[in-house]
Amino acid sequence: MRHFSDMDGKQRQLLIAQIASTARKLEKEYGACSRCTLFPFQEHLALGGEEAYLASVPFSGGVAGNGGVCGALIGALMAIGLAYGNGEVVWGSKEDRATFADVRVHSNRVCDRFRERFGRSWDLRDPESAAEFSKKEIHDKCGDVVYFAAELAAKEIILETEAK
Repeated sequence: MRHFSDMDGKQRQLLIAQIASTARKLEKEYGACSRCTLFPFQEHLALGGEEAYLASVPFSGGVAGNGGVCGALIGALMAIGLAYGNGEVVWGSKEDRATFADVRVHSNRVCDRFRERFGRSWDLRDPESAAEFSKKEIHDKCGDVVYFAAELAAKEIILETEAK
C-alpha cells in the first residue's frame, strides 16, 4: 500500500478533500452511490481497477435498492479492503489472518462513524419507502452521504497509514 510520508499534513488533508469532493460530484452527476464512493480511490490513489468499479455497482441504493447497507458505506469499505489487502491471498496463512484483522479494524471504525451520523437505509422496492426517498429534500442529500463515506475511508487510508 502507498504510504504518504512524502506529503505533509496539509497535503494529506487536501487529498482527502479531493477524494470526497470527487465522490460527491459523481453522485450528483451520475448516481449509484457505491461506485461514486469507490471510484475516486481509483482515480486519486490507484486502488482497484475496472473490475472493482463494476463489482461495486449492484450495492447502490442500499444493496440493489433493497434497503440494506447504504451503498456509499459499501463503496467506502471496498476502498478500505483494496488499501489494506496484502495483494495476494493465501487462504489461512498468518498474513491472510493479519490482513483480515487489519481490514476489520479500519472497517469497523468507518461503520461506527457512518452509523453515528446516518441511521437508516431505504428499501427502494417498497413503494412507500421509495416515495419518501425520492423526495427532493431526502434524495439530494445522497451527495453529502457519499462525501462523508469517502472522507471517512480516505482518512482511514491516508492518515492511518502514517500512524503505523
